[in-house]
Amino acid sequence: MVRLCAVSCKVETLWIRGGFPDSFLAASERASVLWRENFIRTYLERDIPQLGPRIPAETLRRFWVMLGHHQGSLLNAAELGRSLGVDGKTVARYLDLLLVRRLQTLHANVAKRLVKSAKVYVRDGGVLHRLLGLDDRDAVYGHPVVGGSWEGFVVETLLSVSAERCGV
Repeated sequence: MVRLCAVSCKVETLWIRGGFPDSFLAASERASVLWRENFIRTYLERDIPQLGPRIPAETLRRFWVMLGHHQGSLLNAAELGRSLGVDGKTVARYLDLLLVRRLQTLHANVAKRLVKSAKVYVRDGGVLHRLLGLDDRDAVYGHPVVGGSWEGFVVETLLSVSAERCGV
């Protein structure tokens, strides 16, 4: 029983802090939060501009936070674009820059019409939680995004162990 708790506690820590080693293995929750905040800032302010795009870091961060609030939801590029004051093509370009997974879904509605739309996930739970200001376990469990966050963690975990077999 103790061993099971130790494993489940590590899984929960991996979900809350994310999979980046410096965040996951940090000595304290505060150190993990600080590492994730610095990662996000560096990624937006230094790494993306080195790739070529000249998009203000504040705009990309705001967009990333918006995506975080839609974790596990169907992607509506037009709605996100309106909120940012950009068009759908620009939203698609922004998505390509961020650590986001678009998971294609196919489902039928009541009228038997096929709907093709992607679900959107911030790929690392720790980054997602930092973007949303959820700095500890209680904050994550008390936020409406908790289900989508866990779903994204499960999706990434399953894809990481099945990628070679699936050609992902």
